[in-house]
Amino acid sequence: MQSKLAAKQVDLMVANDVSAVDSGFSVDTNRVIVLDAAGSVEELPLLTKDSLADWLLERVAGLLRGGGDPSA
Repeated sequence: MQSKLAAKQVDLMVANDVSAVDSGFSVDTNRVIVLDAAGSVEELPLLTKDSLADWLLERVAGLLRGGGDPSA
């Protein structure tokens, strides 16, 4: 997936595990892996879609501020 991230020239990529019973399109939760341009890979725990959206917004805001840490 790192090669796909580089090929698309993006700073962040989120992969949703749609094969899991508790994650994907027909349920209210997701299990994702987040990759960034620096090579970091973060596997998030099972989250509600709302919680995941909040986490992702904070992560993107951190990138826009010049860092990648959601708590920055």
